Amino acid sequence: MKILFPVVLIALGFMSCNGLEKNELNSGFVEVDGGKIYYESKGHGDAIVLLHPGLTDLRMWKNQVNELSESRKVVCYDQRGYGKSDLPSKNYSPNADLLALLDSLRIEKADFVGICMGALHAMEFALAYPERVNTLALSGISFSNWKYSEDVIKKHIEFSSIVTEGPEKAIETIKTDPFWKQTIPSKTYKTAQKDFLDLLEENKAAFTANWQFKEQVFTTMDRISEIDKPVLVIRPGNEVDYMIEIADYLIDNIENAEQVHIKEGGHLSNMEKPKEFNKAILDFLAEHE
Repeated sequence: MKILFPVVLIALGFMSCNGLEKNELNSGFVEVDGGKIYYESKGHGDAIVLLHPGLTDLRMWKNQVNELSESRKVVCYDQRGYGKSDLPSKNYSPNADLLALLDSLRIEKADFVGICMGALHAMEFALAYPERVNTLALSGISFSNWKYSEDVIKKHIEFSSIVTEGPEKAIETIKTDPFWKQTIPSKTYKTAQKDFLDLLEENKAAFTANWQFKEQVFTTMDRISEIDKPVLVIRPGNEVDYMIEIADYLIDNIENAEQVHIKEGGHLSNMEKPKEFNKAILDFLAEHE
């Protein structure tokens, strides 16, 4: 694998002379099967990879990058179909994309932090490539084969139909329907809410992508007991109900799992309560150095 078009964000005042400056921010594209994915990295030391949820991109981690990069090499990337990465154009594997990124950046092993879709991908990767994983920190997890209530299933079926009416209709539904609003930052956190809604609008192409190209893994929920790495389950106080149940399931079924509660935080607690979220990550990493 090779990195395409690596660029340094000189305009932001960061230096990049063979990676010697602590505050450098590097970015570029990695060639993957059927396209390319965009990444950014900052800092030095042991690597930590941040995996974003759906309908956002790597910018949702902006409140984590600076603090975590004080002691780590932080890597964020736009998963295929989001941000600056290519939309799916053929069958692809999220695990293969992530593996290509690590290989291109010469990262043998890393810690992984994921929310929602990103958390699921982190677990899938840990099961497929355990030798590349040190620890996992997970929040807002959901499984495709979880025993959801009839109301939850109905909402997802309805939303699938709404998406066919176009991105604008889908975005409006997320903003106004109480079921979907619970997954976005609340108005209590005005900056976080605005940032998320901007990301949602800027990633509306994801609503038109052909996600049938994406490799689907349906065994993760049944295999989580095989994860033998330290796992932190982050539990926001205002998490979605069924995600609370799934967090319980992780704690009960992963031998090396521990948990931390973020009071009053919602589904995207890294955006609403970044100070608490960052502390939870740093404390966990320090414990397992």
